[in-house]
Amino acid sequence: MPFVSDIHYLLGSTLRDSRQDRIGRVVGLDQHRERPIIDVLWSGERRVERVEISAEQLEALMRVARERAASQGVEVVDEPRRQAQSTAESESKLEKPRDEAVDERAPLRRRA
Repeated sequence: MPFVSDIHYLLGSTLRDSRQDRIGRVVGLDQHRERPIIDVLWSGERRVERVEISAEQLEALMRVARERAASQGVEVVDEPRRQAQSTAESESKLEKPRDEAVDERAPLRRRA
């Protein structure tokens, strides 16, 4: 399945689930599965629900999100879709900065 590369237009969007009469916000998208999964934080809930959708549903959501952004004066760049790569391919293209040594085992520090 091709990736949607401009999901920032979708993040924070409000969704309505008419079956269960609830409203939520899109807080994430997982495109590394056979079908896309959106992460939704429903109003009044404390946990995110992962909702499986079809590629066509994702396209429809993206179209509405881009239209909303354009109507708000945001210059929308409709980036071409690209084919999903395997995790190994993606990781092999990542490179750590050479001037910084990173100890991945070190504990994370909170910012003050």
